[in-house]
Amino acid sequence: VFRTTSGARAAELPTATATPAATAAGTPPPTATTRPTDATPRAATPTAAPSATPAAVAFQRLQDEIFTPRCATQFCHSQQTRSGGLVLEAGAAYDALVGAMPTIAAARDAGLLRVDPFAPETSFLLRKLTEPSSRTFGARMPLVGTPLTDADVDLIRAWIAAGAPPS
Repeated sequence: VFRTTSGARAAELPTATATPAATAAGTPPPTATTRPTDATPRAATPTAAPSATPAAVAFQRLQDEIFTPRCATQFCHSQQTRSGGLVLEAGAAYDALVGAMPTIAAARDAGLLRVDPFAPETSFLLRKLTEPSSRTFGARMPLVGTPLTDADVDLIRAWIAAGAPPS
């Protein structure tokens, strides 16, 4: 959900009591039933508390539910396929993903990282999971089996958007 920052809506303005400075100036402070006018400085208007953000997805959950059973197999990103520099087995996956450069030159040229913390749109992992195979970026992942579900991709996207925390 997006919110504007140009000022609080009338329903969100907290009820305020008069302060000596406001009373002395002859201008009552805004309340829940009044909106600031052009004569009332916006800087003096209290802002609503930010809404709580959802809890970040734990990397261990991604490792247990997605990477180990779907990606860290002998046919995909396991110890046996080290040549690409991407090992998704437990203990190696985080460092191979977060902040790492992709092996595909076109992805590096496009300014992508395997996982770019706080930036799902520049995370190559999401492109590989959601876009069709192409000459530019290679085969869609996972290489074998069915593609990840939308829920799995959404978990990964949420983890990246939260900064790709290690735990």
